[in-house]
Formats: sequence, structure tokens, C-alpha cells
Amino acid sequence: MKKITFLFLLLGISFFGFSQVSQNFGTNGSDSSPTVLTILNTDITINGTAPITEITLGNFTVHFGGPTGDTTYCGNYYNFDLLVVGGVADGTSILGGCDSDFNGLDITGFTAITITSFDADNWSDIIFFDIDLMVTFNLSSSPDCDAVLVDTENVSLEGDLSWSAATGVVDNYEVSVGTASGLSDVYSESLGNVLTTNIGVLPEGTTYYVTITPSNSVGIAIDCTEQTFTTISAASNDDPTSAIALILDEGTDCGANTITGSNFGTTDSGVAAPSCGNYGTPTDKGDLWYTFVAPSSGELTFNTSNLVDLVSVSGAYYSGTVGSLIEEGCTEFGSGWPWDLSGLTSGETYYLRIWDYSNDEIGTFDLCGYYVACTTGQATVETVSDCAASTYSLNVTFSTVGDATEVSDGTNSFAISGSAAVAGPYAFGTTVTLEVVHTGSDCDFELGTYLFEACAPENDDIANAVAIAVDEGYCDGTNTNANNISATNSAEAMGSCFQGTETLSDVWFTFTVPANVATVDVSTDFTGGTLLDTELAVYSGAPGNLVEIGCSQDDGVTDLSNGFSWNSLINDLAVTAGETYYIQIDGYTTQTGTFCLDISTNQVLSTNSYENEAAFTYYPNPVKNTLSLNAQKTIEQVSMFNMLGQEVLRATPNTVDSDLDMSNLATGAYFVKVTIANVTETIRVIKQ
Repeated sequence: MKKITFLFLLLGISFFGFSQVSQNFGTNGSDSSPTVLTILNTDITINGTAPITEITLGNFTVHFGGPTGDTTYCGNYYNFDLLVVGGVADGTSILGGCDSDFNGLDITGFTAITITSFDADNWSDIIFFDIDLMVTFNLSSSPDCDAVLVDTENVSLEGDLSWSAATGVVDNYEVSVGTASGLSDVYSESLGNVLTTNIGVLPEGTTYYVTITPSNSVGIAIDCTEQTFTTISAASNDDPTSAIALILDEGTDCGANTITGSNFGTTDSGVAAPSCGNYGTPTDKGDLWYTFVAPSSGELTFNTSNLVDLVSVSGAYYSGTVGSLIEEGCTEFGSGWPWDLSGLTSGETYYLRIWDYSNDEIGTFDLCGYYVACTTGQATVETVSDCAASTYSLNVTFSTVGDATEVSDGTNSFAISGSAAVAGPYAFGTTVTLEVVHTGSDCDFELGTYLFEACAPENDDIANAVAIAVDEGYCDGTNTNANNISATNSAEAMGSCFQGTETLSDVWFTFTVPANVATVDVSTDFTGGTLLDTELAVYSGAPGNLVEIGCSQDDGVTDLSNGFSWNSLINDLAVTAGETYYIQIDGYTTQTGTFCLDISTNQVLSTNSYENEAAFTYYPNPVKNTLSLNAQKTIEQVSMFNMLGQEVLRATPNTVDSDLDMSNLATGAYFVKVTIANVTETIRVIKQ
């Protein structure tokens, strides 16, 4: 339900000390919401303090779709329920009504009235509706003499005058216009209760004297002040030789030197048409001319505003002298203002040309020019990090100090010494916005916003690759052991499966293959990190001469916090015991964050003294659900223990192949004792 009470419109007449005035109330909304207009007795204000003798309902109007829409659909598309509380019509309810159903109802003494919309066609419509309340009250005083002319300068030659409503109830306005104070030789009429009139065609550049006297049945307002207006005059600066000197304001906006221009009566000055603004070949319109002196900075701004009867104005400025003017710049449309000029010669006089775009309208506009008096500093910023302290500073170097005095981050200020200032230090991850402060605030400007999150990881370069132990078992879905935050591009080639043309934030690791290990699994496929899309490559060889032996981009199977399994996993990668390998990890495109890298044994060959009898392999490692054992002889017994030494699984396969179900076991490391031909060997596996 929408409930709104709107402001009112006043219309009325007075007679024999009484006045009847229409006070209008309205609202808008959807007919199906419904929309409710509520009027309280305290909303009646037109009578002032005078006692009300009667209130009746007047015209009720409904507009379809907008405030000026069709008014004929009430009764078809929608209708209204009226309820009166209090007064002579207390309890009156008119259902499904429109204008004629409400008009004339006496509601004197009412407390509240509600008019509620009803959707009559099962189709929601936007409606604007209002009602007049005809208020009759004892009129006790004449109106005040405070009606004021709306336009007093550059008034149209067509002779249209308008004024504000006088305070109080008005039946009539007596308007007199004369060519001198106290005269009514141009116009004198009793107009009734209206706020506009036409006094006939007027000559340009003429001042007229106007008296507006309101009255009602009680009496006539007294001591009404005579007012004046002046008709528009043909522009005096229609030619460069009569250009008006435009005084520039000091500051960053228009000021006291703003002037009003009019293209009334202008003609073409004869100067070559400007390069923009669709100047055309005007016959009864033309251009206006101004001069201005360039400030010491050689920079200023022009602006136009308050356009009346003009859609847009255009401008061009010229160097040189009358008869040999050279166009230096041109602007057009509303988007061309404010218009910034630079590169001017200090102290030189320039000419400014203004005209109506397309030269097809006549009107007025405000024009101003302004400049900043101080000298603005120019500076660059360099970020300097202190990795040991986890802080960074901002070194500001000035190529031009000008009137700059310090650099501020909004909380702290840092003095300029010579041509430099140092802001900070700030903790890593702190966002800082710097401003250059001058002796004059008009020159102050923002240098920029800066953020340094972290130093590059120690293994940003392959020379500082971090060693990861095989079967370390650190990655458990919570822990992380690495990150590529703030890492830089590597000098080494990127992995063959990496996205793009170069690595942007790669880091490096190494691992050395233990004895008896035949294959390994290399994985970042763990939850717990903030890097959710890794790229991983494994290399043999040495820096500068690497040979890729495996690459993974989206081979992970673990669902991460983003709902995807985009991390990296290489299973059963063949390696050579005792050899050292390199691992390169990058984020997809430009992604950075923390992650966990794990290298685990996949397949091994038993090397005890009964090698030929008890040899077996096992895979995968890490394992998600099932650990597979393959032996040359019968596997007699398998026992599995957690890190606390508790036996969690026992089996007697009595076959050469055995699959152990680990799906119900918790994530972590386990020791598995395998007995073959009365020989027992212990292996370590990781449960994911």
C-alpha cells in the first residue's frame, strides 16, 4: 500500500467578507498496490487563522500513466473508494466512484478523508490523481503587497510579464506599467486572480516601471512598492573592435567577475568562421567578442552556465590583433565547458569569441574565466620496501616544487626537503593516498593511491629454489607452505601447459628422489590456500638448461572454496633415485596467493635382503580412497597404523594383488606394514 500526501494548489474567490478557496491534494502510484491519498483536517491551511464555515469536495481528476495522461479511464481501468471520518459526513463511504460520485459532498468538520485506488481490469496501471477541497471561511484582511516580478533584466521584447503570488487571498491584481516612475502610460489593467499578462511589443534596452496591487473583497493592498524591468538590448560587443574585457577570477571556479551575455541583435563579425561549433553563414545572428589577459601560469579555464533560450554555446580563442587574428583553440556543446586552456603567453591579450551553436537561437548565458594563482608542483612516486620489517615507504621526487610545501597521507604530513619527501613507513597491505599540499590550496592535488602487499618470496628466482622433502606429508587441507604473492617474472621458460605467453608470478622448488623410489606424485591439490588455480611444471637438468618432464594446470580433483578443482596434480611421474628435480609454480593468468606443495612416493621397489622374494609396489600416494598393492609373491598380511601407533586396518589378502579401502580413514599420514614370504616392510602413505 502506498500512502502519500502532496502539496496543494490554491484557487478561490472572496465576497462580502467571505472567501471560498480550492486547496488541492494529490498523489500517484499503482492502482493495484493500492495507492491511498489521505487528507487530515490539519492539512487545511489556506484559511490561516480564519474560522472555516464550510468544506465541500470539488473536482476529482485521475491521469493515466503520468501527471498529464488521459483522464477518461476512471470507471474502466480503475475506480476509487472514498471514506470520510468526522464532521457532517462522518461514516460516509462511496465505493467504486469517480469524479461525479464525489463532487459536491459536504465534509465540513471532517477529521480524515481517504481515497483508495481499486484495480478494475486486473491490470496494474500507474495513476496520478488529485482532488480539490473547496474551503469557505471568514475573510478578515486584504492581501499583502508582496507580489514580485519574475524577470527584471533582459526581458523579452514580446511584452510577457509574470509575478509571484501575493500573500493572502487575492481576487484581483491591478497592474500598471509606465515609462517613468509613477506613470501608467504603457499599460493599466485589472486582471483578476492571474499571475501573468502581456503588455504588448516593447522596444529594446528600455526600462519600465511596474506596480502590482493585489486586492480582495475586504480591501486593496496598500503601499505597494514600484518595481522596474529592462528589455533586452542588442549586444555592444558584436565585433572584435568592441570586445568586452573579461576579468578573470582567481581560484578554481567562477566568481564575482562572471558576466551575462546575450546574442540578441548580433551579426556576423566578418572574422573567418571558427573550426568548430557549426558557425554557418548567419544573417540575423552572429558572434560576441571578449578579451582576456593570460595569467602568469599560462593556464586558465572558461565556463558558461545558466543558458536561457539556448541549447548550447560554442567558443574559440585567438591570438594576434584585430584584422590578423589567429585561432588557437575551439570548443562546442555542453561537454566542451568548462574549457581548459594552457600554453598561453603570460601577460598577452587574447580574444574570445562566443556564439550560439548553429546560430539558430537567441538567448542569454553567463560567462566566466578563472585561474589558479599558485604554481603547482610536479612529482613522481617510487615504492621502497623493507622486507625485514614488513613495511614500505613512498619516495616522492619533485621535478618542479613550485609552491608545494609537503606531502600528506590524510593523517601525517611529510615535509619537502630540497626536491624530495619520504612518506611512511607503512605496514605491508596498507592502502595509502598521497596529496601534495601547497601554500595555496587551489594547487593541491592527489598524487595517487598506493598499496604494497608483500616482498617477493625468497624462491622468486630458481637460484633460491626451496627444497621440499619427498613424503613430508605436511599438506593436510589446512596447512600451506608457500605463496607467490608479489612474485615476479622468471628468467626460465614457462611450463608447456601454462596459460599466456610468459609467467608473471612464478616461484621455484626442488626435491631429491630418495632411494628405491620409482615414481612420485607432485600436487598442489589441497584446500586451505588462497591461490585457487595453480600451474605446475617439473624439470630435470639445471637452471638455464631445464628439461620439462611433467606439467599440470587444471588436473586437480579437490573442490576448492571457489567450487572448482583448478589446482595442479601430476600422478605417477617417473623419476630417478638420487636425482634432484625443479618445480615451477605459477598462478593462472595473474592470480597470486598461498598454497601447499606436496611430493609423495607413488611406486617403490622393496630393497631388503629378500628383494626377489618380497618385492612389491604400491600406489597411489597420496591416496584418496583405495591403496593398491602388487607383489611377485603372495601378500600374507597388511597392517596399517596412524601416527599415534594405533592399528586402524588389518588384512590377510593371500594374493599377489590387494586393494585396501582407506575411504573411512581420517586425512593424514599412516604407516603400512606389508608381510611377504615372512618378510615385513613398512611404508608411509598419505591419506587425502
